[in-house]
Amino acid sequence: MYIRQMSIISFEEIIKFQQETKLEMILSQLDISKIAYSLRKSGYSKGPKGYEVTSMIYALIAMQ
Repeated sequence: MYIRQMSIISFEEIIKFQQETKLEMILSQLDISKIAYSLRKSGYSKGPKGYEVTSMIYALIAMQ
């Protein structure tokens, strides 16, 4: 017989208590749409595929 353990707090309450990190606040204020558009537009056919341009730009910013 299995007894399901009751949760102390719900998932929604956990989300409510979490705060944004400094990096998340900085990245949410940046508008990189023009940069991402120009990089997508370049149309390089060589190299690995599968990386989103905006994610790569955010990673470069976060690295600094």
